[in-house]
Amino acid sequence: MKYRVYFFLFLLIPSLLAAQSRCLFDDKLQAVAQTTEFIETQRKIQKYNQKTNKSETVFLIPVVVHVLYKDQSENISNSQILSQINVLNEDYRLKNADTTNVEAGFSKADVAIEFCLANRDPNGNSTNGIIRTATSIDNIGLGNQYYRVSPIWDRDHYLNIWVCDLGENVAGFAFPPGSPADQDGVVIHYSNFGNTGNVEPNYDRGRTTTHEVGHWLNLLHPWGNSESCSTDDQIADTPLQGVIYEKCPSPPDSSCGSKDMLSNFMGYLYDRCMGNFTEGQKQRMRNAVVASRSSLLLSDGCMPVGLTERTLSQNFYISPNPCTERTFVKLGGEAMKKPHRLRLFSLSGQLVKAETITQQNGYQINTSALEKGLYFIECQTEEIRLSKKLVVF
Repeated sequence: MKYRVYFFLFLLIPSLLAAQSRCLFDDKLQAVAQTTEFIETQRKIQKYNQKTNKSETVFLIPVVVHVLYKDQSENISNSQILSQINVLNEDYRLKNADTTNVEAGFSKADVAIEFCLANRDPNGNSTNGIIRTATSIDNIGLGNQYYRVSPIWDRDHYLNIWVCDLGENVAGFAFPPGSPADQDGVVIHYSNFGNTGNVEPNYDRGRTTTHEVGHWLNLLHPWGNSESCSTDDQIADTPLQGVIYEKCPSPPDSSCGSKDMLSNFMGYLYDRCMGNFTEGQKQRMRNAVVASRSSLLLSDGCMPVGLTERTLSQNFYISPNPCTERTFVKLGGEAMKKPHRLRLFSLSGQLVKAETITQQNGYQINTSALEKGLYFIECQTEEIRLSKKLVVF
C-alpha cells in the first residue's frame, strides 16, 4: 500500500496529526461517527460481536469497479482489474503464498468471503462489472465528485470500488458500515489496484484493496484511532500496537509491552511483507456482513443473466429473508395452482429438507435447528424449476 502524506483535520485524534498516512479511513470514520445511521448500524453489529458464530458458509459478494480516468495511464486494463479480484479471493480465503510472513503465535484465518465481478447490473442486464468514465477533474477521488460522476450501484447488492486519481499522497480509503448510501464503498488510487499493469513498486500486489475492503467490512487499523497504547482495534487476538510500522521492518518489533503483528493486512507495510487476517478479524468481518450487509448475500449480481429464470423468479417469494427461526415460501401466478416440490440445500449442495406441497397458501420452513449460513431453496413443478438464496442467522 502506498505511503502517502496526509494531515488529518480532526483534533479528536491529535497523535495522528504528525503522522504520515496512506489510508484515509480514519478521516471517513470521523466524518460519519456521530450520524444516526452509523450509530444504529454499529449497535446491531456489536450484538453479533458478542456471540460466537462458528458458521463457515462462504459469503459471495458481487463487485462493480468504476474506473474514472483522464488519460490512458489511469484507464487501467481489464486484466489489471481481474488481477485485483483474484488477489481479494486469495487473501480472504487464505490462499496467498505469503502467509509465511506471519510469525509464530499469531493466527491466520480463512475469512470464507469471496468476490466476483458482477454479471448483472441493478436492472438485471448483462454486464462485465466494469464501468469506465472519462473525466477532466484532477485528483477526482479526493473530493465529492467521483461518486457523482459514476454513481454508486445499489450498495445493498454490490460492493462498489472506484478506481481513480487520488493525487500524490493517498493510496485509498473506504467507508465503514453505516455510512451514506451514495458513498458506501471503497476508493483506490489507480496505481495501487491489482498486481499487474500500471502498479507502483512496493504496493504492487493488490494489498491496498485487501486493506480497504477490510475497513468496509468494519475492521480498524491495529493501532485503533491513535498511535498510542490507549486505543486498539477492538479485536482480542490482535495485540495492542502503539507504533505505525512502514516498509518491511525486521522482527521482532514490539510496543505496548507485547510483540506486534507486522504482517497483518490492516497495517501499513509493503505489500510483499503482509500475509494475514486473524481469526478475530474474520469473525468481526463476517458479523458485519450478517448484521449490516446481509442483503449482499441475496444479490444475484454474480449470476449470469437468463431471461426466463429472471421472469419466473419474480413469482417466487421467500419472506423473511434473512431469517432466524422460520421463513415462508410461496409461488405466485399459475405455478401456485399446481403441486410443487420444495427442497432446501446447503451451500455445499447437501439436501437438508424436501417437501411436496399442495396447499396454495405456501409453505413455512422451520429454520431454528439449522446451522447459520447460506442455503438454496429450490422449487419445482412439472414446467419450471427455480432456486433462490436463503440466509439463516
